[in-house]
Amino acid sequence: MLPPSANLGDGSDAFQLHYAREMQRCVVSYDTLDAALAGACKRLEEDSCLRVWITDASKRAILDDSQVRKRLAQFNPGRHAPKQG
Repeated sequence: MLPPSANLGDGSDAFQLHYAREMQRCVVSYDTLDAALAGACKRLEEDSCLRVWITDASKRAILDDSQVRKRLAQFNPGRHAPKQG
């Protein structure tokens, strides 16, 4: 189980990476979108079947699973491509 993320405060422009692992939903907070994408990349390297998405500080989804994978694939062609079907 992942340790709880640090409280970044209500005024922060924090981003949260969401994913489910072993029947448990996980959320990790990051200061920047780039850091959240790097976190998604790391988790997808560990398990390419994870469904990931990123929200902003207001908990609004800004990138769904396919959008995260498309962004990551721009930097690593052939890796993290959107799942088919």
